[in-house]
Amino acid sequence: MRVAIAPASRSLALEPAAITSAHARAAVTAARERQRARHGGAGAWLNAELDAHVLARRVRLDARTERLLGDARRSGELTARGEHGAVRLARTIADLEGRARVRASDLAAALALRGASPSRSARASARG
Repeated sequence: MRVAIAPASRSLALEPAAITSAHARAAVTAARERQRARHGGAGAWLNAELDAHVLARRVRLDARTERLLGDARRSGELTARGEHGAVRLARTIADLEGRARVRASDLAAALALRGASPSRSARASARG
């Protein structure tokens, strides 16, 4: 995952944080518990540990999300390995949000964080 961060302005640095460290810690802890509960019998505890076969069985994508993934694959933005990584990351984003299902917006966020730039039509399908 690649994240580019520009230096913060002084005024931005003085604003209160959008999320506290305690809130972030609680969200990550809850997401990891969801992952452990879901994957406990799969030989892996966290989304990052899932191999491609288990990932395909455990993470079901709806048609819109599959379309977005296919668009990124066809555009050359993702290899097969990159595709699996993007789905793992999208599953983690959904876990952090407390959702049972991965949405197209989760996958779009995962693609953006991984440095892929989905096509305009793919971004539009993610927004619904």
